[in-house]
Amino acid sequence: RYLDERVYVQLANYLVHGHGYTADGSTPTAYRPPGYPFMLAAVDVIHGGIFLMRMLNFAALAGTVVIVQRLTLRLTTPLIAVIAAATTACYPLFVYAAGTLYPQIIAGFLVLAALLLLLPLLALPLAVKAARGVTTSTGAALNPLLGATARTMTVVGLLLSIALVLS
Repeated sequence: RYLDERVYVQLANYLVHGHGYTADGSTPTAYRPPGYPFMLAAVDVIHGGIFLMRMLNFAALAGTVVIVQRLTLRLTTPLIAVIAAATTACYPLFVYAAGTLYPQIIAGFLVLAALLLLLPLLALPLAVKAARGVTTSTGAALNPLLGATARTMTVVGLLLSIALVLS
């Protein structure tokens, strides 16, 4: 429908047919970032066509809705998480952009997925600081009976941090 869509599909076609990342089949280009055309080329290799390319964008939008819900749920209440997910799913610009061959929906999905994966790492410095306060000689001296317990809880806390990073 739009010039940009035709350009992305053409770049993907050139990749699939062995012409490399070229603007006209012979002249290399760096005008557009290569990530999205490479993804479209992967669909083109399996003869997915334009319809499947568009469905990939809608799948990315669906993934974005799930990630928005999970991120919001970690930060607020379940009701707010549902509202955020519904708003994302129904936002007209997102729905429209998912129906085009533009990279914005895929890029948004990848950014939010990275944030979801890295969010537990943001809490790790706070956990390390608290653990140091408990395991130092000063912390153990707060109560002689809790000295060994503090060290045990440090191990449990570190294992919990690792589990959060992996979840």
